[in-house]
Amino acid sequence: MFFSRKLPKFKYNENPVGNGIIVKESGKCPVCGKKTDYVYKGPFYSAEEAEDICPWCIADGSAAKKFNGEFQDYDSCEEVDNEDYTDELVRRTPGYCGWQKEQWLSHCGDYCSFVGNVGWKELEMMGLVQELREDLEKYGLNETGRREHLVKGGSLQGYLFKCVVCGKHRLAVDSNLEFTGLPDANTSTPQTGYAGGFRLENFFDAPVENPTWEQVEKHIKNMMEVGKEHVLLSLKEPHKGIRFIQAVSVDDGYDVQLGIEKNGGTNLVSRVCSTQELFELFSKFYNYADVDGAERFTPVEISRKTYTGGEGKPPIWIQPIIETGKMYDLDFFHFTDMLDWSKQGNDEAVLDPLVSFLSTYGDNVIFAFEDKMTELLYALDTYDIAKHLIEDWGYISSDGFLYARCMALVNGKSYYTAILKGKKKLSKDMEFESLLYVPRNAWCRLHHERDDNYPHKTELSYETFSNKKGWENTPRDIGG
Repeated sequence: MFFSRKLPKFKYNENPVGNGIIVKESGKCPVCGKKTDYVYKGPFYSAEEAEDICPWCIADGSAAKKFNGEFQDYDSCEEVDNEDYTDELVRRTPGYCGWQKEQWLSHCGDYCSFVGNVGWKELEMMGLVQELREDLEKYGLNETGRREHLVKGGSLQGYLFKCVVCGKHRLAVDSNLEFTGLPDANTSTPQTGYAGGFRLENFFDAPVENPTWEQVEKHIKNMMEVGKEHVLLSLKEPHKGIRFIQAVSVDDGYDVQLGIEKNGGTNLVSRVCSTQELFELFSKFYNYADVDGAERFTPVEISRKTYTGGEGKPPIWIQPIIETGKMYDLDFFHFTDMLDWSKQGNDEAVLDPLVSFLSTYGDNVIFAFEDKMTELLYALDTYDIAKHLIEDWGYISSDGFLYARCMALVNGKSYYTAILKGKKKLSKDMEFESLLYVPRNAWCRLHHERDDNYPHKTELSYETFSNKKGWENTPRDIGG
């Protein structure tokens, strides 16, 4: 028997049925267990899969609560300084389907309501071009010769929002992996390549000497599709002081860096770009060994050595770790992407690809992994992060809290960051103690030694209560 109920209204998504996010389709809601004739078809971020959620279980928050999930990615929502607004958007509002990572815009101190997908034609019909001038300019869509590329349902698509306070409209834009970047205004630049010659590299493939634009484009698209991939296009000889351009995906776009030759070394400057800007920068560099808008790049604090790949060499991203014994957060999460979750239920099998990889590249990489793992766990060792677990358990379990923190590390950088910032909560039912033993297991495999001979000592400790500052404001009686 189907229950005929009036569909709930959502403050931040004014027409989810009209936009195809909630569809009229028979199903059984996995939250309330009732048959429903309306089901949700948009994004939902949770450890478990949940299909055919009914609109009512979205609106009352029970879906998010049952699956410890969110309908929007916190990191893709513009900043709003009101936890109630954020909770309503992320946990009680249906999302929308973009080509890549959906953005949620804000205005007047509150989140905007999603109106729908649009192209240039729809914006003109609605009379919104002038009102959206600032957002259009950000994406380089004001000039003639570019507007026709913004098409509803096309490779480059707009997402229209409306302020819930003043009614002003705002626009987000993204593209699919078939989109190759906007042309120069009123012209089309042939991709012939700078005569000085290039070398094209990424993390995994062999370097390409003097690549075609199609090869460069393929590497860029691969970087966009594979989360921890990067692309590097370097000149054989510096031109105008520029040695290379490289890019990697980050939470809010693409981090594009230029290598500038200065005082006998290579300094990095960086800026975060949209998809369109990414292709424009690489296109200009490929054709002219130059970039537009260099003044918008800012210096990166650390000057890095340029590493090269090739036969018999470790992957480019591993080389600085081997040399220095240090790694960045992004490196660590690149390692944890190696886990084989098809073997879930057998922790040793899940972790084996990572243990094998670490043991291949020696002590510096193994010890750097343990140092960074400990640092990341230490940062999560705070009362604010533990308190909801304490409330659930009725006491503080030192081991339980440590193993729950391990789970945050193997779920990716965005999830870890959300836990660290208090935007998500650790689950009392999810833990991954086995991660702690990865460095020792890799070292034993490499040296054919017993683990009690493991020589490395970390500066920090990941044990619960090690982060003294994180537990400064702890109530006296928390159990234990």
